[in-house]
Amino acid sequence: ASSLRMDMEGRNCLKSFEDKNITKDANFEGKSTRTSRRKVKKENSKTLSPQDIAMVSYQSCDMMLQQQLLQKMFMTKQAVPFLLPSWKKDLVTLTSWPLKSTILEWNNRAENSFKFKSKTVSFIRLGRTHQSKSTLLNELLWDKKHDTFFNRNCPQGEQSFNRILSDGSVEMSWYLPHGDEREALSKDATRILNLRGDALQLLTQIKFLSKITTTFFVQICAKEITENHPVIKLLASTKSKVVLFWTQKNKDDEEESDQIDSANENIDLNDPKRHIHIFESDFENSFNLRKDLIKTLRTSLEEQSESLSHTEIVSIARGFGSPSYHPIGVDEDHEDCKNGSEAAKEIIKLLANKNIKKCRYEYLPLQHSQLWGKWSELEKKSHREHDAVITNPGEASKIKGEMNQIRELQAKAGVTPFMDKFIAVLRSLGTTPKARDIFLQSLELFLVEWSNNCLPKLRRKRKEKWEALRMATRQSKEVDKNLQTDFETIIKDISESSFGIEHVFRELCQIYEVYHERKDSWTGKDYSDLPHLLAPIILNGSSFELLDGEACNIPRIWVKSVILAVQEIVGDKKCSSLSALGIQSSGKSTLLNSIFGV
Repeated sequence: ASSLRMDMEGRNCLKSFEDKNITKDANFEGKSTRTSRRKVKKENSKTLSPQDIAMVSYQSCDMMLQQQLLQKMFMTKQAVPFLLPSWKKDLVTLTSWPLKSTILEWNNRAENSFKFKSKTVSFIRLGRTHQSKSTLLNELLWDKKHDTFFNRNCPQGEQSFNRILSDGSVEMSWYLPHGDEREALSKDATRILNLRGDALQLLTQIKFLSKITTTFFVQICAKEITENHPVIKLLASTKSKVVLFWTQKNKDDEEESDQIDSANENIDLNDPKRHIHIFESDFENSFNLRKDLIKTLRTSLEEQSESLSHTEIVSIARGFGSPSYHPIGVDEDHEDCKNGSEAAKEIIKLLANKNIKKCRYEYLPLQHSQLWGKWSELEKKSHREHDAVITNPGEASKIKGEMNQIRELQAKAGVTPFMDKFIAVLRSLGTTPKARDIFLQSLELFLVEWSNNCLPKLRRKRKEKWEALRMATRQSKEVDKNLQTDFETIIKDISESSFGIEHVFRELCQIYEVYHERKDSWTGKDYSDLPHLLAPIILNGSSFELLDGEACNIPRIWVKSVILAVQEIVGDKKCSSLSALGIQSSGKSTLLNSIFGV
C-alpha cells in the first residue's frame, strides 16, 4: 500500500520540462504533439540523469513513504535529501519530517538525528572543476570504501548525463567517528552537506548554508571566478571557516597556474583566521592530499564551538526570506503534516514530564495485569480440557462469575481522558488519511523516545542479574531465591515501563470489548465505531495485533469486528494468509519488513 502513496507535485517535474520541448518541436517542425512527445521521451531517455530520477521519485511520494525511503537510504549509508528545489526553481524545500525517525549510533552512543546538536561541513564548488567534488568527498570521509554520494565514477554517472532538476539540491550524510581518532574528521558525529551544481548559480542555497555551516569546503576552478560575484562576497562575509581547495588539471600548465594566482589575489578571501587555502599542485599524490585536507577540516571544526540541531535549522529556514533570494520552505508546514503533528502534541501534553510507569497504569488501566491479564488467565483455565471445570459445573460458573466481575471493574474504570482524546482525534482525522498517519507516527516516535529514556538501563540490569543468576546456579546447582526474585522484579519493571503505540491500540481493544459485552448497561459514550476507525489504518499498511503478547490472549470480539469492518471496505474477497514462524530473534520481523514493509 505504501508504494501507491504518490503525490502529483513530483510527477509534474519532468512532465513540465518535457512539455516545453514538445511545444517547441510542434511549433517549429509542424509535428503533432503526440509525435513530438514520443521523440522527446526517446531523446531524454538517453541523457536523463539518475540523480534527477531519484529526486523526482522521492518528491512523488507522500511524507510517510518519504520517511520510509529515507530510513532505508540512511541504513545503507546513502546520502539523503536535505534541500530540494522545486521544478520551477522558485522554491527550495528543507527536509524535516522524514528525518525524525533516524537514530545516530557511534561509540556506544545513540542520538536522535533530529534533536542532536552537531557541527556542519558544507561542500560546494565554484565553476566546473576537473575533479568530481562528490568523489573527493567520498574519499575524504570514507577512504574510498563506500560511495555515499553519487558521482561521475558510479555506474550511470558519466558526464554525458545532464542534470535538469537536481542542480541546486543539497544532500546530507553523517560522519560518525570510528577507529583511530588521530585520523578521524571529528571526535563527534558531524553533519555533511553536499551542494549539487555550480554554487556560482545558486545564491539562495549558499546564503542559507552560510547560516548553518561550521566549515565550508570550497572546490574552485580559477577560470570562472570573478572578484565581485555575490557568492564570493557571501563567503567573505560569513562567520564560518572557509577551506578553499584550488584544483589544477595540469600541474605543469603555467597559464592555469597564473590564473589561480591571479584569482587568489583578487578575491577577498585572505583572512588567515577564517580562510585556508590549499593548492592541489602542492601535493605529489592523492594520499598526502587527503591526509592534509582531513587535518585542515578537523582543525577548523575544533576551533569552532557552535553546533545546531535539525530543529534549530528548521527555525532558521522558516525565518529565511529576502527579495534577493528564493524562500526556503519546510516540508512539515504542509497542511496535513501540521494538522497531524498538532493533534499529536495535544496528546503528548498529557504525558510530558510524568513517570512512565504511573502513566501506563493511570492512562491505560483496562489492560492492567490485574484486569485484562487476570481475565485472560481465567478464560484459558475455562477452556482447558484437562481441568476439572469441564466436569464440574460449579467450578465453571465460579470462573464465569469472576470474569464478569473483572469486566465490571473495567467498565467502572471507564475511558481515561487520554484515550478519550485519542479516539476523538482518530474520528476527526478520519477524512484526512495523511494527517491521521502523521498523527500516529508522531505519537509513536514520542512514545519510543520516552520509553528509551529508562529501558536501556533496565535491560542492562536484567543482563547483569541474569549473568549473576546463571553463575550462582552453576556453582551451587540450586536457584538463588533472592537473585531469582530480583530478576523477576526487573522483568516486571521492563514490562511496565514499555509504553508504545501498540499499548494504546490494546486499550482501544479493551474499551470495545467491555462496551460490546456491557452494551445493555453501558451509560457512557458510543464506541461501536472503533473497528471502523482501525480498518482504514490497517488497509493503509499498518500492522494489526492479533495476539496480545503480554496477556497471551486473542481478543476475539475485537479481532472479528475489525476484520468485518475491513471486509466492508474491500468487499467479499478471498484473502490468503502467510505466517512466519521461528524462535525469538530469528529474523521473522526483518523478513516481513523486507518483503512487505510491515
